[in-house]
Amino acid sequence: MASAGQNSGDLEWPVARVRSTFVEFFVGKQHTAVSSSPVVPVNDPTLLNAGMNQFKPIFLGTVDPNSDFAKLKRAANSQKCIRAGGKHNDLDDVGKDNYHHTFFEMLGNWSFGDYFKKEAISWAWELLTESAIVAAGYVLHLGRRPEGEIRVGEAVTTKVDYARRGRIMPNHTFTHVLNYALRKVLGDHVEQKGSIVLPDRLRFDFSNNGVVEAAKLAEVEALCQQYLASPQQVYKQEVPLAQAKAINGLRAVFGETYPDPVRVVSVGRPVEQLVANPDAEDNLSYPIEFCGGTHLDSTAQARAFALLTEEGISKGVRRIVAVTGEEAEAAIALADQLAAAVEAAGRLPVGEMQGEVKALTQAVSGAVIPTVRKAALAEALQGLTRLILEEQKKAAAANKERAVAAAVDASDAAAAAGQKFLVTRLDVGLDAKAVQEAWNAIQKKHPSLPVMFLTAGEDKALAYAGVPQDISKQLSAGDWIKEVLGTLGGRGGGKPTNAQGTGPEVGKVDEALQAAASFASMKL
Repeated sequence: MASAGQNSGDLEWPVARVRSTFVEFFVGKQHTAVSSSPVVPVNDPTLLNAGMNQFKPIFLGTVDPNSDFAKLKRAANSQKCIRAGGKHNDLDDVGKDNYHHTFFEMLGNWSFGDYFKKEAISWAWELLTESAIVAAGYVLHLGRRPEGEIRVGEAVTTKVDYARRGRIMPNHTFTHVLNYALRKVLGDHVEQKGSIVLPDRLRFDFSNNGVVEAAKLAEVEALCQQYLASPQQVYKQEVPLAQAKAINGLRAVFGETYPDPVRVVSVGRPVEQLVANPDAEDNLSYPIEFCGGTHLDSTAQARAFALLTEEGISKGVRRIVAVTGEEAEAAIALADQLAAAVEAAGRLPVGEMQGEVKALTQAVSGAVIPTVRKAALAEALQGLTRLILEEQKKAAAANKERAVAAAVDASDAAAAAGQKFLVTRLDVGLDAKAVQEAWNAIQKKHPSLPVMFLTAGEDKALAYAGVPQDISKQLSAGDWIKEVLGTLGGRGGGKPTNAQGTGPEVGKVDEALQAAASFASMKL
């Protein structure tokens, strides 16, 4: 494009030239040039996401009558904006994902009761057809080349990507269904705060104070899935804006400007019936919205629906991510598979389920499955974990009793035989606490008796040496344990009065017992 009267070969249109051409044109039409305002307005939590926002005090009638703004009749500006999700979202939304980073300048010419559509249309036509003209007989279209080469002189045919659109359609239609379900389940306070529809998922932001309870989420998901169990036709029709706004139960985005006529999308009830009976109470029982997007003809075409996550993104705003079609089917199938695995784990003997429960807990945590089912599976696994802990507590108590009884019996026999030390084997696996309890019991009953305990697990052996203080200079527990662990192929250490360690040579426990006895005999 080039301005009229300029060299038609001048094809460079940097931002500064676009901005100045627009603003100067309207200054020539008695508009006042207004500088761009900060994108984060003072004393206003919302983003400046449109060129009109800096004039909000004028529109709302709150402008200071003594300010320059109050004197404006016509204005032209190029306002810096951040478009957060395409809706009037809060600043807190920006930065949550790549979708909330769109920065641009919006050109605008404004009349504050001074002129109306006739002049605005005339000047827009003049600007675009006379002030700025096509410089070289073509307009450049920027796009991505997925494959092959494009050469000068070749013809290019553009077409709709129906495969991609076919995946978007169910997500878009079920965004409407989800919007309806949330309001029906949670209450009339629910308002749409933003949404995005992608081929592989839909995302919906809505007003609600606090986390949505699992039971309520389950109710929302079940209500959406009813539109699959009992398919509903999706009706689309353009209607005069005034008639459309009169429809009871209509959902629209606050602050959005809609065309006249406007396209009404209704799930389950023909638009003609809505227009004919706009006040009907049962209109509230249908998802009805203004929407120009692409939609299914029947909810059955979505095949499946799964609500994957629900989270807060800012104060009073929640976000749901959901899927339809093959993504939903995959999520539901995986949830079924994990549920079967959790049920199978629950049938195992408690002593054998620990490894399986740990693996399933990790799998469920990272799985892309419906959030309600994920919570239920996590709760079931927590229940199994509690069973395991209870069993472990019982086993630990039994181990302690067994260790203490065996140690006391062995120490009584050693004392009766006049032995200077005790080397014995305990059958408590690698339960170090049980071994410690055994040593404590011996200290109380035979305080002058040094002891070496050995006990074996599946892949390691545990050794523990306890030596009374008055004997530790002759027989150090640390030296004693090193001698034993040398046989077991392990390492350990401690104080002169107590030491412990483990070794991998489980098959050499008897040999280690002999080594312990020989070492103690030599020292004592």
